[in-house]
Amino acid sequence: MPEGTPRDYVFHPTRHSMYRTSERSIPDDEVEEVVKNGAVVHANQRGVHGGWKRLYRRFVAGRVVVVVAEIRKNDCWVITTYAEEG
Repeated sequence: MPEGTPRDYVFHPTRHSMYRTSERSIPDDEVEEVVKNGAVVHANQRGVHGGWKRLYRRFVAGRVVVVVAEIRKNDCWVITTYAEEG
């Protein structure tokens, strides 16, 4: 995929990620923005769905948002999300 091209995924939030995004006031559209356009910081573990766990990071809405997700083909299971402090 050429650099700068957004990744196109079908998103599957986990129960844990839905709880965390609500608790941390991070909207779903920000989570999707980070995964589609953010930098992949770390990717070396297998996930429970047979994909690879990846950590995405991007500056969105005045803060750095981090998303941990499992990717398999065009499916993305969001594991957790948080905003970096400071």
